[in-house]
Amino acid sequence: MQDTYRNRLRLYRQTIAANSAQTFPSFGRDAGGMKYHFHETDEILLVRSGHITILTPNVYVTHRGACLIFYKNHIPHTQINRLDVDYDRYYFSMEHREIFSFLQGALPLSSVFHREAALIPLDKESLTRLCRCLENLEELLDAPVKEANRRIRLLLEYFFAEANEAARVTEPLTNALPDRYLGEVLGYISDHITEKITISRLTERFGVGKTKLCRDFLRYLSVPVETYIMDEKMNAVQIALEGGSTVEEAADRFGFTDSSHLIRTFRQYRGTTPARYKRRFLESVEKR
Repeated sequence: MQDTYRNRLRLYRQTIAANSAQTFPSFGRDAGGMKYHFHETDEILLVRSGHITILTPNVYVTHRGACLIFYKNHIPHTQINRLDVDYDRYYFSMEHREIFSFLQGALPLSSVFHREAALIPLDKESLTRLCRCLENLEELLDAPVKEANRRIRLLLEYFFAEANEAARVTEPLTNALPDRYLGEVLGYISDHITEKITISRLTERFGVGKTKLCRDFLRYLSVPVETYIMDEKMNAVQIALEGGSTVEEAADRFGFTDSSHLIRTFRQYRGTTPARYKRRFLESVEKR
């Protein structure tokens, strides 16, 4: 293996605690208004825990629990991480043809690499084996090149063999979009999150019936419309608090009757008060 291969392989672990306002960046938009970003390389996420919805222009998949996620290079995508559970993942990225060359013809993730995106649910045993593999791989990426080359190749071969077996046992999830309107609805909610957004407003704006809208949210996002809207609003409130806003300012900005209304709602959705959340955030910043 050339050292340049190792330099181009990105691998790291990231954890986002439940009820955290930390998010992943989105770049640009598609014509439908949904926020997307893309990568130059194929992207693989080994998710240890989470409640996730992955979206591309043609794919919607929702899953709660351990899974392996694949995003093909240059495919616009976004990922919604519900805040009711911790989100804990390994991020793995490398040019697909380089992996193919490095593995000397073995086809990594052969069952899904041709798709825009896919999600493979994992059982406990598969998750344990894949995590152990990436932990060892992470250590080797910092080792001297001569010592690491052969072991990195073996670990990558093992990782993709395990991933392919998981995809064979559990059919990868690649649900097609029911209608592009749903992506537009999510983009509209994001753009108007400071306003009062109701189901009636959405049905009128997008010319869709209430029954269909509510059914599609439950089917493809696994949450009721009202819960999704309020959860997004709570995300925005958390970010505002982290940026220095007071509880009163956040209540006024995001359309709450008063600060007491915001405090009650925040406690309902986040299990704590805005003031306590802000204090905890500032304490965590000071410790870094």
